[in-house]
Amino acid sequence: MDTGQTGGGPGNRYCDCELGQSRQRTEWLRSSGVPTARQNETLAAFTSRPGTAEALAAAQEAASAGTLRWLLLYGGVGNGKTHLANGIAMASIEAGKRARVVNSLVLLSDLRAVSGTPAQSLHLRELATIPLLVVDDLIWATDLEARWLEEVLQRRYMDKRPLVATTNRDLKELPAPLVSRFWELGRAVLNKGGDYRRGVRL
Repeated sequence: MDTGQTGGGPGNRYCDCELGQSRQRTEWLRSSGVPTARQNETLAAFTSRPGTAEALAAAQEAASAGTLRWLLLYGGVGNGKTHLANGIAMASIEAGKRARVVNSLVLLSDLRAVSGTPAQSLHLRELATIPLLVVDDLIWATDLEARWLEEVLQRRYMDKRPLVATTNRDLKELPAPLVSRFWELGRAVLNKGGDYRRGVRL
């Protein structure tokens, strides 16, 4: 019976057959950080509203594995940035490339819990090397938290690994070197859409 797996022992190793690839994508989605309740937030399911067209087009370009390697989506609250970010991650997985979505507040909380331990170094290294990293709601409160995020982003920048980030902050509130790197490897796009949460579903 074809299980889509090869070999034995711990861990899942999948063959190049159609079943194996399907099961690999399912496993990657399960470990992607996209909550089960949000796995309907694909790019195809995004309902465009006035002011969102440029952000949607940029997300589609990022998902197509084109020349856009870094993408920063910024703008007001509730206008679909997280939906687009989740959609990019799921499109990447569907295309056969692993992706990880992390909310910066949750990430920083996790890093504080293991600060100074080998687990912290492993966590930072994983975020730096996963094929596609999506950082939702890019924000930090202390210099130490800023350094942790900077380490991950700097490692990805040096290797030119794809990165997507969202933020409610204005570009002027972000470090100039960080914004400059997005423009070097991709671009920053303002989502001008209104708040979808006010009675309108994405």
